[in-house]
Amino acid sequence: MQIFVSALILLFLVERTLVASGDPTYVPSVVLLGAFLVPVKFTAYLYERLPDWDVPLPPVAICFIWGGVLETVVAGTLEYDVRKSLGFLPKLGIGLIEEGVKLILPLVFYFLGRYRSEAAGIVLGVATAMGFAALETMGYGITSLLVSKGNFGVLDKVLLFRSLVSPAGHAAWT
Repeated sequence: MQIFVSALILLFLVERTLVASGDPTYVPSVVLLGAFLVPVKFTAYLYERLPDWDVPLPPVAICFIWGGVLETVVAGTLEYDVRKSLGFLPKLGIGLIEEGVKLILPLVFYFLGRYRSEAAGIVLGVATAMGFAALETMGYGITSLLVSKGNFGVLDKVLLFRSLVSPAGHAAWT
């Protein structure tokens, strides 16, 4: 709960300053905090609450950060090719690609023989999915801000919606 409350207070303060000043210098902080708030909290909640993890915190952090970055890059590359070649079916292809790439890093840990339990698969898979969700939300947030020509209200709506549904979307499917 401390993570969530602390990040929420920081987000509120930065957003308030952004809106009051209109200074775009605060946009990266708003996007970062807004996109990572729920995914980090959800991953921390899962890690802290479920019993008997045999996975220490560093591999969870690696899956969140490295998995999120690596898999958004791989998914983005593959999705671009799918959009060009499939025409009508890209949504199905994109969904399969996104869910498939989120398994890369957890499977690396599995095949290295370090973490083979069901619990390890859950926590590493969720960490990877939440890292992916946070980075994807940052991308959508920045895109929405640019398309809306700097409308901070649109940015807030995108960050809020995508962050709140990420545990039910990215984490649940992975």
